[in-house]
Amino acid sequence: MESLGPIGFYGFTSIAPLVLLDKGFTVVESLTHSALTALGYSLGCLLLMQVAERIQRRTLVIVSSLLVAVAGTVFGLGSSAWVIVSSGLFTTLISVTNATVSRAYGAELFPTEVRNTALGRAYALSRLVAASCRSAP
Repeated sequence: MESLGPIGFYGFTSIAPLVLLDKGFTVVESLTHSALTALGYSLGCLLLMQVAERIQRRTLVIVSSLLVAVAGTVFGLGSSAWVIVSSGLFTTLISVTNATVSRAYGAELFPTEVRNTALGRAYALSRLVAASCRSAP
């Protein structure tokens, strides 16, 4: 998760509007749904403040990884606006928790050189994915 997390974290925001366009939503609807979904990032920070020191990091990483996968799948399969917005909001909300806790947990598990190399490559790849999505026709 440590090396793939940034790709999902940044990739979801970049790809979500394109997924909605492909599902037949208009550009305005797609951007509106994506903007509502992005509110989850702020709400995720509030959630994290409540649970970060109360639940073991390993447990938070595992549970949040599973929840992001489920919510992202529901988002991808959803067809109605309320399913898409609610699952997208939940995906971003839990993604913040996952990203933050996995960094802290990774620091406990791996030496600095390994973390720097893995994260550097993952963040570089996430930026390439985001750039390629924005340049897609």
